[in-house]
Amino acid sequence: QIVDDMYWPEIRVLVCVVSDQKKKTSSTKGMKNSVATSELLKHRALSIVDERIAAMEEAIKRTDFSTMAKLTMKDSNQFHAVCLDTEPPIFYLNETSKAIISAVEEFNAYSNQIRAAYTFDAGPNAVLLCQQQDINELSNLMLTCFPPRLSAADVDSSSPSVIGRDEPCQPLSAAGAHVFGKVGARVDSVQYFIKTRAGPGPLRMSGNLHLLDGQSLEPKI
Repeated sequence: QIVDDMYWPEIRVLVCVVSDQKKKTSSTKGMKNSVATSELLKHRALSIVDERIAAMEEAIKRTDFSTMAKLTMKDSNQFHAVCLDTEPPIFYLNETSKAIISAVEEFNAYSNQIRAAYTFDAGPNAVLLCQQQDINELSNLMLTCFPPRLSAADVDSSSPSVIGRDEPCQPLSAAGAHVFGKVGARVDSVQYFIKTRAGPGPLRMSGNLHLLDGQSLEPKI
């Protein structure tokens, strides 16, 4: 861990849950195939990864959102390029994923600065990053362009982080109106959103907080 979660408290996260269905190609199987067949993955390992990690660590230490966001998007895009370079090719992103990428790119271009970043792991769900001053504008934009299929109660009525179809949209900003003009409304293409902040990561728990028995490793409940 480079810094703790309070080092950069302004970072906010918006998760766009596009699909909760089982993936056609599992992460483990996909990675094995990529290691065996992708020349781009070999190039990444030899020429890109070490330098990019060092640049990302430095951006985080400097709280340089523009650089961190740019590196995040480049690495996400290159990961999915590796998936396409795999034999047979792996398609984790869907049309909604691509539309979310376009929305973020248009949002940044209109603003003439990088205010948001996207990243995708081995699946279609987007994780968007921004800073505190931009999270409400960004979440309202996503809610307007991608009205969710589920309500917050359908997902978890006890969580204030879940944004569903019952969340009212606010008037769009100038940047938001520009993006909406490019992307339009894609009703029910996103299941729901989760608005949150960066957390502390793995923690060492005291014995009385463990869910497993320390001796048998069986669940306590």
